[in-house]
Amino acid sequence: MNPRWRDAFVLTARMRDVPGTRIGEALAEVEAHCAESGETPTEAFGDPVEYARAIADQAPARPAGRGVGPGRGALATGCYIAATALLLEGSGAVTGRDLPVLTTGTLVSVLVGAAYVFGLLALADRLSLWGTTWRLPVLVLPGVALIALPSFLMPQRLVYLSGVLAFGASAVLFGIGWLITRISAQPDLIVDPRTGTTPMPAPRWALAVIRFMPLLFLAATVAVVFLLPDA
Repeated sequence: MNPRWRDAFVLTARMRDVPGTRIGEALAEVEAHCAESGETPTEAFGDPVEYARAIADQAPARPAGRGVGPGRGALATGCYIAATALLLEGSGAVTGRDLPVLTTGTLVSVLVGAAYVFGLLALADRLSLWGTTWRLPVLVLPGVALIALPSFLMPQRLVYLSGVLAFGASAVLFGIGWLITRISAQPDLIVDPRTGTTPMPAPRWALAVIRFMPLLFLAATVAVVFLLPDA
């Protein structure tokens, strides 16, 4: 089967909450038909995105709590951005530099980051037509720049915080973001009904990144704050 067609179909079906078992059945049907007829998936079933949408309209939704949808992705992103900003601000109180502050730029960064991720996930079925995943940095890097810029361009101070409040709010927000990504990382495997195997197993490292990268990022931020207080 054409990997590009398969990947576009699977990504669209995933984003539309088609259960993994139904995706596996559809892939098996496509593969069996193409092997028998000699046709390509596009010739036999048409555009992969449109075919996935047709499957999604007929299939029951995935169990609640599985998959990273636009809303969850945006909420988790906003939590991580705000938590990081508060942690870095709170470090000023600990190291004796400045009182923590909440700036206009911080709030705008949170909103921009959440909106950017929401847009990417909402348009994922169309973006899947790009094919290979190596092009993702083309979409991610502009988002990082958009998130960072407001903090530099909008330094107006809105509220002064205590160090305890800044650290406490940061911990709560990190916890909420981690919980969202943890729940969203629950596996919903694509299973080939003919063999009972998973034709597209999720790499273990990918699940580990989704589940634990926020904690590693938090640890790295804390290390920078206390080991390089003047950075």
